[in-house]
Amino acid sequence: EPFSALDPVVRAELQDGLVQLQKHYRKTIIFVTHDMDEAVQLASRICIIQDGHVAQCDTPENIFKHPANSYVEKFVGPHKLWSNPEFIKARDIMKTDPCRISRDRTVLQA
Repeated sequence: EPFSALDPVVRAELQDGLVQLQKHYRKTIIFVTHDMDEAVQLASRICIIQDGHVAQCDTPENIFKHPANSYVEKFVGPHKLWSNPEFIKARDIMKTDPCRISRDRTVLQA
């Protein structure tokens, strides 16, 4: 994970630089990270490894929308909601047991 220990500004600059190098030389780059935000920013394809085997190798969008198994779903779960809001569905974030207050209560009492 080459960029993990860097401060956010330097990290973003190096990520941008890596993308520019890849575009310029048109070469495949294998970049290892556990940071899904970083993977989505840098990759056209992401491979998720489980116990030394490829669990899923696909576009970021397909991994978020169609995880191959429960491991992949768990691995990308939190990022699917917050880093990629275009993939949010109401059922993924809605509360099934909302709290209720009576009409005679104020907002502060709620």
